Amino acid sequence: MRVLSSGALAALDTGRFAARNGFVVAMPDGDVAFWDDAYAATIGGTSYEPAAGVFVISAFSSGGDLVTRSLEITVSGIDAATHSLIVDEPWHQRPVTVSRFVIATESPEVIHSRAWFTGFLDSMTWREAANGTSTIVLRCEDIGRELGLKGARTRSPTDQRQLSADDAFFDRVVEAVNSDITWGRIVSQPVEQPRKKLFGIF
Repeated sequence: MRVLSSGALAALDTGRFAARNGFVVAMPDGDVAFWDDAYAATIGGTSYEPAAGVFVISAFSSGGDLVTRSLEITVSGIDAATHSLIVDEPWHQRPVTVSRFVIATESPEVIHSRAWFTGFLDSMTWREAANGTSTIVLRCEDIGRELGLKGARTRSPTDQRQLSADDAFFDRVVEAVNSDITWGRIVSQPVEQPRKKLFGIF
């Protein structure tokens, strides 16, 4: 369940509000953020660049645990210079956050913000147009996808010290020994008795 602030609830009751979407990609040199409005804004310490009518966020699916599985962000109207900058960046597996904003139309100011998707940028595809612009599709996967993947860690003293040089936990762990365990009752094989002959003939 999403909890709205009191200011957002009051704006919803009066109908004097506007909704906006925004997304942030955490790049090595700093966050890259856009929102679908005509002016730049700083929300929650993040500077969002104006991108009204430039990007569209697709409908997303969710599971029984109310976790968003994946979504696509389509960014259109990109010129050649911007396209080359985006493609050359190390974008793969970068953290992505998609948020929803409620704006009071009387102020105007952002009275409520809520992140409703967090995940990773999994793939990027683009389509070039005849007018020299291109469209880029960002496919994002939910962070829950990582829970079912096996990591590369070996759980050894050397591996643990890569996380912390003073961590000697695995030095005190006894190495597991493989032992055969028989489950259930062991049934012995019956001993074969010699057959008796009838009248010494059969």
